[in-house]
Amino acid sequence: MQVMLIFSLSKIIFSAITLLVCAQATVVQANELPLAVFAERVSQMDNSIVKLRFELLESALQASGKAFRLSNCPYTESDASDLRYAILVKQGKQCNVAATSGGADFTKDLLLVPIPIHLGAGGYRVFFANKAGAAKAAQVKTLDDLRALTIGSGKAWADTDIMRAAQLKVIPGEYARLFRMISLKRFDLLSRGILEINSEKKLVANDPDIEIERKLLLVYPSDLFFYVSPTTPDIQKAIEVGMKRLHKSGKLLDLLNNSFVKQANLASLDIKHRVVVHIDNPYMPAAEAAALKQYTLPWVKLN
Repeated sequence: MQVMLIFSLSKIIFSAITLLVCAQATVVQANELPLAVFAERVSQMDNSIVKLRFELLESALQASGKAFRLSNCPYTESDASDLRYAILVKQGKQCNVAATSGGADFTKDLLLVPIPIHLGAGGYRVFFANKAGAAKAAQVKTLDDLRALTIGSGKAWADTDIMRAAQLKVIPGEYARLFRMISLKRFDLLSRGILEINSEKKLVANDPDIEIERKLLLVYPSDLFFYVSPTTPDIQKAIEVGMKRLHKSGKLLDLLNNSFVKQANLASLDIKHRVVVHIDNPYMPAAEAAALKQYTLPWVKLN
């Protein structure tokens, strides 16, 4: 009887130890999950479109079938340049994933996820305008007409180089300062994407002279892509697999229509009835160009 009791007690102790070891192993596995850190300005995390990009990244990681933790970049300098964020992502220490325009010079050392985030909508551009700029824009019918106006754009954005290649007059600035610059009449128009502009109206809400220009639509091959640090190729592969699965299942388009397009209030821009000015994009790398050709939707016809 004593032997049986000792044996039973030993089994209980062994089982308890086994449970403890399994529980500890589970904790270790959770803590050791690869960490995807998304680079976005803290000042923009209340922007609905920025939040949706975070949600899309999260959905792609989930669809990949791989286990990852997702966090925001701890870097908190709200007016940091895109170039600064690209350097952080390349180093992979504070951030390892960024969403930015395809073909930006600072992305050449990063790993591309070759599915455009907005299925080509990033190349459809409308404008904030001050009253003088809106009056000038109302007279524009051709690319040559548009060349007479000044356009604000981000200092390190691919969009800036694309417009300059088309001989448009572009005045660059850091993102956080562009809205102040148009209020000060440093330029006539401020170029923004069709999915971005309505979410940014609050940034010019204190200036009654600034409005969304209602006549023009500038179009060129472009969009945002996810780029990943070369130090974390496993994260790049997971995002690519997940994005392709989301696209094939129709969930990517559903997310765009039900979230991005709705949040962007795209219907209010009436892009079907605008004067369309097309320009080329000579800076788009081959991989991004192929992805745009494969995935871009006809946004004007759809909206």
